[in-house]
Amino acid sequence: GEWKERGSKNQSGSVFVTEYDQESKYLYLVSAGGQLWKGTLDGLGWEIVNQKARFHDHFLDMVKLEDGSKRLLAAISNMPHYSDDGGLTWTASEGFIPLANARMKNIFTTDDSLQYTYFLGQVNSNQNLGLYQTKDKGVTYQKIFSFLTSDRRNLSLSITKNTPSEASEIYVLEQLSASTSRLHKMDANQEKLELIEPFSPVSYNQGEGNLVTVKSDSTTIFYALSRGDGAKLHVSTDQGETWIEKSTLPTSPWGVGLFVSAENPDYLMYGDIECYRSFDGGGSWEMINGWGEYYGDVINKLHADM
Repeated sequence: GEWKERGSKNQSGSVFVTEYDQESKYLYLVSAGGQLWKGTLDGLGWEIVNQKARFHDHFLDMVKLEDGSKRLLAAISNMPHYSDDGGLTWTASEGFIPLANARMKNIFTTDDSLQYTYFLGQVNSNQNLGLYQTKDKGVTYQKIFSFLTSDRRNLSLSITKNTPSEASEIYVLEQLSASTSRLHKMDANQEKLELIEPFSPVSYNQGEGNLVTVKSDSTTIFYALSRGDGAKLHVSTDQGETWIEKSTLPTSPWGVGLFVSAENPDYLMYGDIECYRSFDGGGSWEMINGWGEYYGDVINKLHADM
């Protein structure tokens, strides 16, 4: 049969992942329904690029090929794919073949010359999670490390963005118990995950782990956050050897988690119904605006559900 769309066009939906192409000025996103969209930063001209497949709503990235063209990385039916024509057609990657209840999280591409892409994944829910890496820009993935847990809430991956001439730093915080975690770091050649702190005194408790790292001069700052009831923010500046409990957040962040500015490590944001920000490294938090204020000032106020 032939189907015609009947709306509703005035209902918003969730977005968990975006990717911005600075050269074309296009912003790409995957909607919660699984369609791939693109639009411009002024908020006009949004169009569906591909709705023939259902894309993973937390998996989207972009890499630059040797000829200067761009390649999109995404996942369809929990299997990594890549596209060289802006998302119109897709080719399945090799190396990660999903089975029942496959899961993926935390996809990041380094911003150095290597452009290696990493994600945490498991081909079925009974298997321990692994760290997957692609060195050929999404054509093939290899599992380079297996963790001790099958619960994806216990793991969080972060990439510290450096200048293009410096290698990016890749870290994984793996919860072991209610009070300790293991901290891993990629070696200098980005080929092997090494254990740098076997009993780091921090945990995610019963929530989902969220690790964010940022460089401040020569020091890497670690922010560890439990997304759950009583969300607590912990900070470390000594590679996870010690942690300071910085604050208990006013509310619990939703799936996107914590954002830290690379230009100013003291500027943090997170969202649930409303968006909150901190100017003092997470010591104190303020709501940007209540969602109901949006209707009286659409241009300058945020709506609900961050």
